[in-house]
Amino acid sequence: MPIMEPNGVERFRRELKRLGVRVVGTHFSLKWKCAVGDLNLGYTMGSDQIWTDYVGNRLPELEVYCEAYKQRLASAWGGEVKEGPSGTRYVVKGDGSRFLLHDLDKQQLRDWIVAIEELQHAVREYVTGD
Repeated sequence: MPIMEPNGVERFRRELKRLGVRVVGTHFSLKWKCAVGDLNLGYTMGSDQIWTDYVGNRLPELEVYCEAYKQRLASAWGGEVKEGPSGTRYVVKGDGSRFLLHDLDKQQLRDWIVAIEELQHAVREYVTGD
């Protein structure tokens, strides 16, 4: 069953498309093709749990930008960035549980778009050396 308004997911999808971010597969996997390859911006699992553990594309030089992106999301959503047993870092609520896509309000979805725009800008600057 597709997620529709009122929480703004359809608008969020349109904004993602405007930014060149693809929604791939059945797990709402967000991908942005940039000069260094596909960048993973997060995905959902289970009951719309948002996972950010694989944000990036495994290029160590982009890790600082990916960490800033996760910190931006955590701050905007009222959560924090935690480190998992395998060393991956991800965004969670203060109690350690995952955010759910269908629970994000319009402002939180807008904050996600802003975080993506900031990450895109940083990566473009890195690639061009500006």
